[in-house]
Amino acid sequence: MIVLATVLPSEIKAQQLDPILKGLINKGLNKSHILNSKRMDADQSKVDQQLAKSVFLPKITLNGSYTYLNDDITFDENTRTLLTETQNLVIKDAVGLPFNSTFPNTIPLREVPVLQTQNILRSSVDVDWVLFSGLEASNALQASKHKEASLNYVGMAEEDKIALQIIET
Repeated sequence: MIVLATVLPSEIKAQQLDPILKGLINKGLNKSHILNSKRMDADQSKVDQQLAKSVFLPKITLNGSYTYLNDDITFDENTRTLLTETQNLVIKDAVGLPFNSTFPNTIPLREVPVLQTQNILRSSVDVDWVLFSGLEASNALQASKHKEASLNYVGMAEEDKIALQIIET
């Protein structure tokens, strides 16, 4: 027990580095192209994770358009005459006049409305929502998490190599 207490503090002191050497190691780690490449790859796998998660978010699309026509859209003359005469027959039946009698002038008829005015404003909302992706998105998420972890471990190993090379130099 006493031996362990005396050995432990000497090992801790041996592992402490000179501040100048620490600065050189930090500069070497920051300037390493291989290490920066591994960090960017790990960051890309985080982006891939976000993309895999975003598959399940609904995507809402709003569309709108405006059209101006030269004239209103109306029924043709034959259809308007048919609608007016049908109106006459319905009113005669409601008043109790016979079928062949003349229509009284005191009862006003409604004009046949236009189908569409000149100005047309259209809008639509579309919602796309993935409910089940066949486990593709879930598997992609897990794969990118494992890729990120492996790239982080490779990066830590590369950091150790660079630190050892700087210390040896």
